[in-house]
Amino acid sequence: MSCYNRPNEEIISLFDDVEEEATNPIINALLMKERVINYTTIEEKIFFIYTTISQFMCYIFATKNELFESDAMDACVENIVEITSTSLNILPTILKLLSPEYTTHEHSTNVAFFAAIIGNKLKLNNEKCTALIYAALIHDIGKLRIEAQILDKPTFLDVTEFESVKQHSNIGYEILLKNGITSQSILHGVQFHHERMDGSGYPDKLKGKNIPLIARIIGMCDVFDALTTQRTFRKNYSSFQALLLMKKEMKEQLDPKLIDIFIQMHR
Repeated sequence: MSCYNRPNEEIISLFDDVEEEATNPIINALLMKERVINYTTIEEKIFFIYTTISQFMCYIFATKNELFESDAMDACVENIVEITSTSLNILPTILKLLSPEYTTHEHSTNVAFFAAIIGNKLKLNNEKCTALIYAALIHDIGKLRIEAQILDKPTFLDVTEFESVKQHSNIGYEILLKNGITSQSILHGVQFHHERMDGSGYPDKLKGKNIPLIARIIGMCDVFDALTTQRTFRKNYSSFQALLLMKKEMKEQLDPKLIDIFIQMHR
């Protein structure tokens, strides 16, 4: 698995003088806060943080290491908290640097950034926002136990394969407990991010406000990123097309208030 699926050439040009590091992604994550000060513009800082975190997530999914480095994960979350807590609307910058190609590690990073921006818009306190970002970053950690041929299948999944994939939310819950994570907010964010407002989701078919807010936020961000990234069985939607689809055809499944907030932030 390649960890260097580089996005937008305009953003990449900012780093023409920096060679891609082949060093340990754990060390890179731990040193992120010290290194980010070397960049001056918000675009450079975001790109550096995004790339470093994406490479760390790639390491986790490539090695299938269920006992992830907690200090490195904390560093990733801390840096997302700091870069997204600025008063600037950084969503356009985030969207500009994202690659249309889907990878699990970049998807995880994308969802974490989107969730962080929404959390700030909702004025969640620091503790809740941190839990939200943590859960968003590892919401798909349960896929470590799903067979690669199913996850990488170039066509739509059959019923049996889809049932297998649906286990990842509960598996993710188990992996978090294995790592000593006891925060109910983080655990619920991972376990329930596929629940839907109309009760059509999984694993517990929760409805409406019975779905924790953290899971509703992650679930919406998860859908948006899935729609705007390209798969082998379909092309990616533009941001506008994805939001229109979510607004019109998924209003019974996703929290409509969160969709409206996300739409407003795209203006």
